[in-house]
Amino acid sequence: MSQADFWILSIPSNGGANSDLQDDLDYSLVAGSTKLAQTIGPFNVPLFKVESLDVLINQNEQLAKQDTQFSAALSKITEVIKSLVSPASEELKDYFLVDGKTPLEYITSFQWNASRFRISNSITDILQSLTSEVLTLENDVRTRQSNFQQASNAYQSVQKKKSGNLSQKSLASIVRKEDVLVDSDYMKNVFVAVPLNAEKKFLSSYETLANLVIPRSAQKLSQDGEYALYTIIVFKKSAEEFISKLREQRYVVRDFAFESGLRESEQNEFDDAAEKEKHVRSSLLRYAKIAFSEIFQHWVHLKCLSVYAESVLRYGLPPDFSSVVFQPIEKAEKKIKVILNQRYSYLEQNTSRNSKTSDDMNANLDESMAGLNLHEEYLPYVLFSIPTKSFNY
Repeated sequence: MSQADFWILSIPSNGGANSDLQDDLDYSLVAGSTKLAQTIGPFNVPLFKVESLDVLINQNEQLAKQDTQFSAALSKITEVIKSLVSPASEELKDYFLVDGKTPLEYITSFQWNASRFRISNSITDILQSLTSEVLTLENDVRTRQSNFQQASNAYQSVQKKKSGNLSQKSLASIVRKEDVLVDSDYMKNVFVAVPLNAEKKFLSSYETLANLVIPRSAQKLSQDGEYALYTIIVFKKSAEEFISKLREQRYVVRDFAFESGLRESEQNEFDDAAEKEKHVRSSLLRYAKIAFSEIFQHWVHLKCLSVYAESVLRYGLPPDFSSVVFQPIEKAEKKIKVILNQRYSYLEQNTSRNSKTSDDMNANLDESMAGLNLHEEYLPYVLFSIPTKSFNY
């Protein structure tokens, strides 16, 4: 089992209560000379329907598969939120609340939501409901993220027109009406961005690059840290030759035709793109916040189902087990495992089948359990993790 922020432990209660197990762990892990865990509390698991052993084994396998899917969905949504909110922002933690609580508060005060997920339904039906809702939330976040990416790309494209150097940016905000020839039948303006280190060479040679270049027509319109922008007047029939010669000299010819109102039109385009990007970003963040809260709740409900299913498979029917949730102190996980293995070693020899369980059921359960790998590593007790560290709240 991977390192986790929270562990859920289930053992046979033999008629006892969750509080007895909680007291036992407090003594073993908290009250000793070295504190190994904190935030130990009950993890209340309702009594669900057990249709048959074969069905429960299959349900347990499906629960494990969906656990991975739910965890992956939370990771994706976490990445979305963190990509949009600065790590230094005090608001970041607000996007990772679960039903208005921190993940810590929600897990340690967990109660099954019977109004949304009726325990009178089968485990299969409850799992389908959980899975369907998580899939819908995940798909909706993905759709909104795609919309945001499109809006962001459009905004960046428009932004380049305003923020690039003179070889790239739009000339609409630079070229004025008085800088150009208007409605000339024979002559036209050619706009060229000249590297600053080639400016002297350009000024001394542009008139001879082609025929019919108007002498001394070069007019400097703007300059930035890399380029100077010039307009030159040429006869239209020699314009293509002139442009070709400019490119041979590695000058950047700018394809631009002055239009009245173009500057205002591009500014409106920029403002609209910026507003849309802001709106779609805000919508994505709001929904991602809701989706995180909902999927986290569904994930813990799924953990509850898993604790029940595996505890019944491990300890038998009728269900008689206690479960608690606790938070291992960092780097104390191995020590806790040693203590738990020693404290509950008796479960390895005795799966603690309740004496009220029928002999036939126990026999079938023992036979089925022989080939069932309930954990990546075998433990004599039921232990699940809620690895909130992987989400880096």
